[in-house]
Amino acid sequence: MQLRKTLAIALALGVATAMTMMPAGGATKAKGKAKPKPATTKAATTTKATTATPATPTPTPATTAAAATGASNDPFTVMVIGDFTSTIAFTVKEAVAAVKASLKDVANAKVVGCDSKGDPNAWQGCARDAVSQKVAAVVQAFSLGSPDAAILTKAAIPYLGQTEMTGATSFSLANGVAAYTGMGFGFIKAGCVSLGVLYLDGSDQLVDAINNGAKAAGGSVVSKAAIAANAPDVSPAIAKLTGAGVDCIALSVTPPQVPQAIIAISQTGVRVKVGGVDAIFPAPIIKALGKLAEGALVFAAQSNADDVSPIMSKIKADMAPFDGSALLTQQAVISWAAGRLVANAVPTVKGPVTAASLLAGLNGLQNLDLDGVMTVSLSGQKSAAYKRLVNAKSLMYVIKDGLPRRSGEFFDYSVALPGN
Repeated sequence: MQLRKTLAIALALGVATAMTMMPAGGATKAKGKAKPKPATTKAATTTKATTATPATPTPTPATTAAAATGASNDPFTVMVIGDFTSTIAFTVKEAVAAVKASLKDVANAKVVGCDSKGDPNAWQGCARDAVSQKVAAVVQAFSLGSPDAAILTKAAIPYLGQTEMTGATSFSLANGVAAYTGMGFGFIKAGCVSLGVLYLDGSDQLVDAINNGAKAAGGSVVSKAAIAANAPDVSPAIAKLTGAGVDCIALSVTPPQVPQAIIAISQTGVRVKVGGVDAIFPAPIIKALGKLAEGALVFAAQSNADDVSPIMSKIKADMAPFDGSALLTQQAVISWAAGRLVANAVPTVKGPVTAASLLAGLNGLQNLDLDGVMTVSLSGQKSAAYKRLVNAKSLMYVIKDGLPRRSGEFFDYSVALPGN
């Protein structure tokens, strides 16, 4: 039970937190409670849509590659499962447009979406739909229900994106526990020696993950202070950390508590570096902090959606034909990367693209640079607990002039994963 609680907190605070889904450029994607929908006979609602068809029959590079390997011209389906409606104030329907954009040049690819509605039962309904529809792959976007993917694993369907890290057919591009290990490693790389952690009560395993990363890089967590999720005042906890002589403070809190923590740190007069995963530093939080956010460190498993870069502009432009209202969010970026993995595997398949043939193709891929958005190693990890984590790399950003600015290249923290 404690492990499930910790994993749920990791999901909420890691790359999959609701605040991660804030759009690029500082716009706010906030929605009220989802309106009730008419009941259906299925456990989850499936919305079908196909990728765009070129106006002319000129073969794309992906089409040529598929033909060269003898791939079938039969269509294949990729399902995107995520909370497109929810009882909490955000949804991630942009993940569908992102996957369509990533597969737009792959011949015969069809993308469908299935709404997990923030409900684990609805997620399981989507998984059963994936099996019945014989999809070739599932892209897992954010789902509040902390889904158990046993149905997909049993059916040998590859599932990619924000997934757990042990299933035989999982390709985990982003995971909260792993992200915290990378953050601890990154803090020490940034020049910290003694690290303090402000964290939510009951999430000690996330502190352990931070400490594992810090130790692997030559530092350690020397002090930690727990707070409740609804703590009205974090000053006593901050005083405990600064009083311990730490030179950096890692935040493992909810996004609204980030301003509380940084203001409390500034009021102590003690100069320390502070930061956290990108999930708790969305654009509205950075904007609210103003000058107090300057210099904060932000760690991400992928290029930040707010990056001013050609690839982010391209992803946004490629999403537009499929959903003109879709926003470029961190979740969209991760889902796009999952789709690109599928696109890289398809040309290696001979014959029909099925779950079995695509799984073999994905497992046969080696290290890939997904256009600078993410770098993946398909061999996974030695550690049993992380064996299907294919992205054990992180980027560090430094907030400057109100924006997260990329600092350096991806760093590999796999040495910090217990058992590796």
